[in-house]
Amino acid sequence: MEGALDYLRDETNPVARTAAITAGGLAGLLAAALRRRGLLQRLLYTGVGLTVPTSACYPRETAAFGRWTLDQSEKYASIAYNFLVGGNRTQSALYRVLPRSGWSVPIATFLYATAFEC
Repeated sequence: MEGALDYLRDETNPVARTAAITAGGLAGLLAAALRRRGLLQRLLYTGVGLTVPTSACYPRETAAFGRWTLDQSEKYASIAYNFLVGGNRTQSALYRVLPRSGWSVPIATFLYATAFEC
């Protein structure tokens, strides 16, 4: 297994990387189709099928994208919350509860140690 990961992570093998990512996406789509899921779940299954081999082939880029996604999610969740309650960011209870990064320290440590390990 380690040899296959090294082969996929080698930058001189773009065809193998592309094939692995495509196969993962098709496997996710096939799994959703066989389970007779709706459109949203088919998109979710296909997205997961694409994400897993992508994170195996491009671990650093996936980690950076994951961090960016978490930052953007925190930002837009705060905006949505403040829109719903009619306040601004400095006055909202959500902003005071969450630390600066948007995640509590144990959760951020767990996520970094498991999912975003480079």
